[in-house]
Order: sequence, then structure tokens, then C-alpha cells
Amino acid sequence: MSTPAPQPAPVPDEIGSLLVVRHGQTEWSRSGQHTSYTDLPLLPEGERQARRLGPLLEAFGPVRVLSSPRTRARRTAELAGFTRYEVDDDLVEWNYGRYEGRTRRDVQVERPDWTIWTGTPDGGELITDVAARAGHVIEKVLPDLHDRRCVAVFSHGHFSRVLLATWLGLAPADGRMFSLDAGSFGVLTEDRGQRVLRRWNQPT
Repeated sequence: MSTPAPQPAPVPDEIGSLLVVRHGQTEWSRSGQHTSYTDLPLLPEGERQARRLGPLLEAFGPVRVLSSPRTRARRTAELAGFTRYEVDDDLVEWNYGRYEGRTRRDVQVERPDWTIWTGTPDGGELITDVAARAGHVIEKVLPDLHDRRCVAVFSHGHFSRVLLATWLGLAPADGRMFSLDAGSFGVLTEDRGQRVLRRWNQPT
């Protein structure tokens, strides 16, 4: 396996950024099974991803770190070197209801063409409720960002994509356009008063 190219250090425009981190690989994230409240551990691969994230995130010098309460997110933060973090229930993954543990193709046997972005999961969370939680997270970190201090949040794939869409002022379902791999992160910031996306799905 080739070693990923080192990522560039933060630039001045990235001071005061929100670092959005997806947890490392788990058994279900690798297989494509929807995982919200099931508390799976990281795979060895996921632990390696978390350690690799450490120096990349530390370069931003985040002054505050928040994490989903799920083990996979907290362990990613810890292995990345951030042992002092705040647990924030707003950072949990989209609640998939009775689709927990099932793949999209499996669900489509019952609901053809279904995706999490186009249909509420049976017994699960509305996309508007996920977006509301994302908005709460943004409100919590804005004071630090406006003081030009970086904040890191350790969360999950679908929630992080809704968080990005909310940050950019897009419809929550537009998060579908921004893939985020396990063990990767994005950088959200502002440019002349406009919220922007500086990086995403790093490292590749």
C-alpha cells in the first residue's frame, strides 16, 4: 500500500476553521451497512486512519474538540491525540430506525430507488431533524471560529455531510454531493463573510 502524500499545512485563510472529522473504518462502514446507534469498535484499519489524522489535525491547533458519544468517534479522537474532548449528543449519526445494519441495496428490495437522502428511514429520523442538530453544532462553535480559533468535531458520515450542507446554506439533501470517506476530514471556514468549503475528504 502506498503512503499518502503529505497534506499542505494550514494557510492563513484556514485560521478559525471548523474541522469536520469522520471516524475511522468499522466493520459496517466498510460493508456499507447503515450504522447509527449500534456502537461498533474501529477496525485495525480504522485505528491506523485515526493515528494518521493526528498530525494533520494538530497542525490547525484546534482549541476545542467535540465528539459524538459513539465509541468509534471517541476512539478516533483519542487515537488522533485529542484526549480532552467534549461529548456532544448533537454529533450522533442520522438515526436509521429499522434500517439500522442494512445496506441501501437491501432496503431497495422493499423500497426501489430508496436512499437516505430521498426517503425517511422506516422508524428513523427526518432529514430536517438531522439538519437542526447540525445547526446546533454550528451555533456552539461559532464564537470560537469568529475569534479565529479552530474547532474539531468527530462525527459520522451522513451527519457530517448534512453539517457541510447546513454550513454552506444548502438544502440538507445536498449533502449527498459531498462524499466523506471513513478516517477523513474537511475544513469549513469563511472568506470575506461568506461561508466556504476549503478542503474535503482529506487525506485522499
